[in-house]
This record gives sequence, structure tokens and C-alpha cells, in this order.
Amino acid sequence: MINTASRSLPKNTALIVDDNAAAREELQETLEWLLRFEVTAVGSLAHAIQHLGRHGLPRLLIVDLHLGAEDGAELVRYVRALPGFVERSPLIVATSGYPDAATRLASLQAPWVPLLKKPLAVDALAQLLTRHFGGRRPDGA
Repeated sequence: MINTASRSLPKNTALIVDDNAAAREELQETLEWLLRFEVTAVGSLAHAIQHLGRHGLPRLLIVDLHLGAEDGAELVRYVRALPGFVERSPLIVATSGYPDAATRLASLQAPWVPLLKKPLAVDALAQLLTRHFGGRRPDGA
């Protein structure tokens, strides 16, 4: 599902990119209900790039490294090259149901981003958010 509303998003935004609809839905609910993010969830690199073009960088990007035939690390490289990336300083989290050595190497070459095993543990995600946002909510509150 792509959010096509043409409005500026609040600071507390997240983009989930995962080809598994059930995983997207579960993570979206977690981020919206427990962590109070405004979330857009998409299933492909093309939809993610389209969303970024319309809405800009979110505060949080969660991308599955195995998107069917697509490579999630490509999206990470794309996002890091976007204008405003350094100033916006989004947290990028890679996920994989197969955190083996090859997956870890792919995330390190992305360049490095945290890698969480799927299904994601809410506690592990919350710890990453706390570390990245310095104990503040991502919207600065």
C-alpha cells in the first residue's frame, strides 16, 4: 500500500520495504501502535523509490535485504546518496529471515546498517531507536 496523499509528513515517519505482506503489516502495526510512527509500507524497491521521491526521507527506514529478486541493499545505497541524507540522519535498519554470513556481508557493503533477524523483536527495535534518537522519541518530543 503506497500512501499517495500529497502532504508533508511529520518528523515521526517510517518507511517499511518488505515483499512479505504479513511481515509488513505486523511491523507497521508495531510502529504505529506501540512506537507512534506514521508508517508507509511497500513491497518493492520501485514503490519505495517512488514514495521517497514524493515524500522525502523518513526518520526510519526498515528494509528487508531479500526482496524476492531484488536486493534491499540497493535501496540503502540509493537512500544514502539522496540530497539531505546527512542532515536528516534517518535510521536505516536492514532485516532478514536469514542472517547468515552472506546477508551480514551484504548489509556491511550497503554501507553498514544495523541488521535485525526476522521476525523482528519489538525490544531489539526499540533499543535501536533509543540509541539512534538519543533516548528521545524520533519526533524530538
